Amino acid sequence: MKRLFFMIVTIAFAMVNSYAQYLMGDFNTWQAEDLMTESYSYYSVTVDVASDLPSGQFLVDQSADGVDTWGDATDSYYPVVNMSEGQMRGSISGDAPVTFAMSFTAGKFYTFRLEGDETWWNRKFVIMETDAMPVDILTVSDNSLTENENDVTVSITLSGVLSIQETVYLRYTTDSWSTSSIVACSGSGTDYLGVIPGQVASTNIEYYVFSSAMESTFVSLYPDFSTLKGNNNSGSNFTYTVTSSSGSLTATPTGEMNSTSLDGMVLDLVLISESFVDGTFEQTNFTLNNAPAGLTINGVLYSSPTEANIQLAYTGDPIMTEINDFNVTIAAAELDGATDLTSNNMTIYADETDTESLYDAAVLTWEGGAEDIEYLVDDFDGHDFGTLNASSSLYLKSGKD
Repeated sequence: MKRLFFMIVTIAFAMVNSYAQYLMGDFNTWQAEDLMTESYSYYSVTVDVASDLPSGQFLVDQSADGVDTWGDATDSYYPVVNMSEGQMRGSISGDAPVTFAMSFTAGKFYTFRLEGDETWWNRKFVIMETDAMPVDILTVSDNSLTENENDVTVSITLSGVLSIQETVYLRYTTDSWSTSSIVACSGSGTDYLGVIPGQVASTNIEYYVFSSAMESTFVSLYPDFSTLKGNNNSGSNFTYTVTSSSGSLTATPTGEMNSTSLDGMVLDLVLISESFVDGTFEQTNFTLNNAPAGLTINGVLYSSPTEANIQLAYTGDPIMTEINDFNVTIAAAELDGATDLTSNNMTIYADETDTESLYDAAVLTWEGGAEDIEYLVDDFDGHDFGTLNASSSLYLKSGKD
């Protein structure tokens, strides 16, 4: 049993370390204590420097065992802190990379971000310096429900005050990330605001918030590479759909509408980006458009500032032709806005007619004999019955046995 347990632990440790990336250097006395973890598609870790290191050496070690390492070798180049990326070369290429050597200041925090995985020969990386540990982005919310096609303000709460090197950004898209835009947020303390410009109705917006210490041009080109901290709604991003500022009205019958169901039928009304002035209605402010003769409003009931229902009454004849453009108009007098609203079109179905007996009809003639002569539909379609004499008769039999 002990041997099995040891095997399970060993396998689990090997699985974890197959994806590990350790940042090792003078700032952590070459100990395997700074494991780089995946964050926004890059490996990342933040280290604090206890003492000045004018020529602090470092490299990345796959398993902290000196076997698979990435450092300074062929195709490598140095980054500029908070400005541009560098590139490491891996020993898996056959090269023998040596350590990078850069200046690190006591009391500062350095965030390393590394692209690729353990199979890459060349891996770009950035180093961001901040005065304190990068702050977390705790909450993100917006006022899209009330702004319609206007600018939408995104409210952001941070875990602490930003270092002078940190900037909070808002990144959004209107086309499912085929393209995107990035705007710097403003604020102070732990409260920041970002603005998404107004968009046309029905536009779907996705966005998230992140911070960075890289210069703005680099951030605009490589936002994920530049990220210190972020909040993307647990990977789902924050979303909203732009609604029309002019308001709209939907009407839905509670069942199929025809001449037998119209009397007592209820239409559920819902306002979008609009609301009723109050809960008291003037029935004449509600109009049925393209309604059949005999269809009237029996009553209008208030449900909420955006919901009501109409009860119909019908005293008309059977409806022989389908009506596809039946709708409802609410006068502006009942609404907060200054414009009448007309609903979507609804269908009132024609009544079904029993034509079976016509299909079974037959034409019969009597020419003075003992028996009638019967002609079925197939027989008399285009049939010439000739000239009937005074003792003959022609009649239609509706239905046959």
